[in-house]
Amino acid sequence: MSGTDEERTRKQTVSRREFVKGTMILIAGAVAGCTSQQPSPTAVVTAPTETPTAVPTVSPTPVPPTAPPTPMPPTATHTPQPTATSSVTPKPTLASPTATILRPTVTVTANRAEIMRIYPKVKSRVATVRHPEAYSATGEAQANLLRKMLDTGITELTGLQDANQAWGILFDSRERVGIKVNCIGRQASTVALAVAIAHRLHQAAGIPLENVIIWDRDDWELKRAGFTINRSGPGIRCYSTMEYKQPIKLSMATVKFSDALLSCDALINLALPKQHDICGVTLAMKNHYGSIGNPEALHVGNCDPAIPELNATAPIRERQRLIIGDALRICPYNWETAEKENALLFAFDPVAHDFIGRKLLIARRLADGRQPDYLPYRSGYIATAAKMGLGTDNPDNMELKEIKLG
Repeated sequence: MSGTDEERTRKQTVSRREFVKGTMILIAGAVAGCTSQQPSPTAVVTAPTETPTAVPTVSPTPVPPTAPPTPMPPTATHTPQPTATSSVTPKPTLASPTATILRPTVTVTANRAEIMRIYPKVKSRVATVRHPEAYSATGEAQANLLRKMLDTGITELTGLQDANQAWGILFDSRERVGIKVNCIGRQASTVALAVAIAHRLHQAAGIPLENVIIWDRDDWELKRAGFTINRSGPGIRCYSTMEYKQPIKLSMATVKFSDALLSCDALINLALPKQHDICGVTLAMKNHYGSIGNPEALHVGNCDPAIPELNATAPIRERQRLIIGDALRICPYNWETAEKENALLFAFDPVAHDFIGRKLLIARRLADGRQPDYLPYRSGYIATAAKMGLGTDNPDNMELKEIKLG
């Protein structure tokens, strides 16, 4: 290679190096220029003027819970949102007018089981509530006094101070509740009392009136007692059995149960204390002869052990949740003649209830100078029921409360 050629080659190499170097300087400058024109991601999150509603704690004014969400930078998802939970949780409670009486099923069940315990787990409680003016001089039940008696009795029985809470624990708003009345004779369960119970279930437990069913064997017996038949209309339902189902064999006969009973989730036994020629007394346990299709088959041997066996069956024992003895009037001499007693009996234990109810009938006879006669010994089914474990007939195993109002 000549000297001229070497010099030309060296100049070209230098020119290429200078070109690459210059190009790199230009690129670096461009990058630096672009970087200086954009704010950093951290600045976007921390600057309160960029997104005023992104974080509620720095917003100058409270953000309504229903306001549409403001788009936020990706890093904002790491910032706690204290109002997110509070804006959602209260809605079911505020939307329901009966929210104050609704409770989680598990809690209600646990409390209910504790409250409803009877002997031998605890002493069986029986509460007697009296008011001298529950029946007026003209023989009409006073609705305002009945409500007061019901609420007093339910609190004494449950041991709770608030009547609404007591009704709400014993009965759930989603249940169908049957009120089994006794209308077999001219002296029947008090209409005003059954209606008052239905309204307390509605007001305190949140049960729709259409889910409260007053029922017994026949429509004509209900009508004779003063009840209004209502099978499908609005308000309290009231009707008789249409069909008997679910056969169960007892020692005396096979029985089938009322479809009205079987359609209910829970049952209130509303029995009128009466004398009975065959079994001595008819009270809460005997009232279930109206829950089956062939009660005439269970009267042998003073209804013993038929009455206890019937009350031990699952369709009755699993549904019966409360017993209210309608002792506003009682029949101590025959079941067609009533005397004012102005009392209500409250119990979970059917045996203890019937034991106290029998004492009430005997006490009235003694007060009138009459002897108990056959009432004690023909009602031996009460002792049999105790032996079968349905409750207790021993006062030492009972907690008796008597409250006088008025």
